[in-house]
Amino acid sequence: MWRGSPLAELEFEFAVRERERLEELHAVAVEGQVDARLACGEHREVIGTITGLVASNPLREGPRRLLMLALYRAGRHAEALAAYRDACEALDEIGLQPGPELRQLEQAILQHEALSIAGGAEDTSTGQDKMLADQSSRAVGRDHGVLPVPATELRVASVLCVDLAGFATLSEPLQADDEAELLSR
Repeated sequence: MWRGSPLAELEFEFAVRERERLEELHAVAVEGQVDARLACGEHREVIGTITGLVASNPLREGPRRLLMLALYRAGRHAEALAAYRDACEALDEIGLQPGPELRQLEQAILQHEALSIAGGAEDTSTGQDKMLADQSSRAVGRDHGVLPVPATELRVASVLCVDLAGFATLSEPLQADDEAELLSR
C-alpha cells in the first residue's frame, strides 16, 4: 500500500525527520518481505524488488545480501558476484568495506557452496532469521501469553482475523471452541 514519499508536500523539519523514519521502516519491511519470500524459495520472483531496493538504498548491506542470495539461488552466479563488486564499490566511495555477512556470502558463492533455503554455508541469515531462531521455543497464545513450541514446528503462517461481534444470526457471543470450529471451516 506504499505510494510515493510520505509527507512529501511538507518541508518542515519535523516532517522531514518523520519522512526519513517512515522510509526507513518501509525499507526494513520490504527487506523482511523479500527475506520471507526467499525462505519460501521465490528466488527469481524477488530479484526485481530487491534490485529496486538496492537502487534506492545503495549503502544498505541487507538488500545487497538478499540480491546476491537471490541471484545465486536462481543460478545467476556471475551476477551475484557482480552485485558483491557493486557493493564494494559503493561502500569504497565512503571509505568502508563490506561487512562480514557480505564477505562470507561472497566466499560461499566463490566456492559454489549449497546455500540452503534456511540460511547459508556460513549462516547468511538476517537479523530477523536470528530473532526467529532465538524465539523458536515460544509462540504467542490466545491471551497473548507465551506457549512452548518445538523449533521443528515453526512455520510461516497467514492469520485471518474476523470480528464476529454483531453478526446478524448470532444471539450471543461465540465461545472460543466455537470460534475455532467456525474459522476452521
